[in-house]
Amino acid sequence: MTNPIRISRTLRFQTLDDLAREARAIAADPDARCRGTWTPAQNLWHVGRVVLASVEGFPAGPPLLLKLIGPLLKNRVTTRPFNPGIKLPSKMAEHFVAPADTTMEQALEMVESSVTRQQSEGFIPASPLFGKLSAKQWEQLHCRHAEMHFGLIERA
Repeated sequence: MTNPIRISRTLRFQTLDDLAREARAIAADPDARCRGTWTPAQNLWHVGRVVLASVEGFPAGPPLLLKLIGPLLKNRVTTRPFNPGIKLPSKMAEHFVAPADTTMEQALEMVESSVTRQQSEGFIPASPLFGKLSAKQWEQLHCRHAEMHFGLIERA
C-alpha cells in the first residue's frame, strides 16, 4: 500500500535556526495550505513540541517494539528524509498532536520558544526511542523531522 500523503516541497535544513526561519516564513504566509490531515499550525506546533521534549524530557515513551528497533534506525533518521503518514501511538499523540484549533501564533511561539530553550539549555542525553544522541544528532533529527512536516505545507 502506498502512502497517499505526498510532500509538496523538498526542504533541507542544517540547523535549528534554519527550521525556525522556515517556520516564520510559513506563519507569515496567509495562503499556506497543508497536505495531509493537519493544518499548517498543527505541523509547526508539533515540530516545536518535539524539540521542547528533547530539552525537557519526553512525557511518554514509545511502545516496547519501537524501543527495541529504534537504536538501529538512529543513523537513518538523522541523515535521510522522513516519510509522512506515521500515526503516533495514543500515549504519545496526547502530548505531541496539537488541537485542530491551534493558531499560527501559538504554533510559531512553540517553535521559537523551543529553539531558544534548546540553545540556552541543550538537549537531554538520550532519546527514549533512539538511545544516546549527540547534540549534532539531535539537531539533525529535528531538521529531518521538520523538513517532512514543513514540506507538507504549500506556500504562495
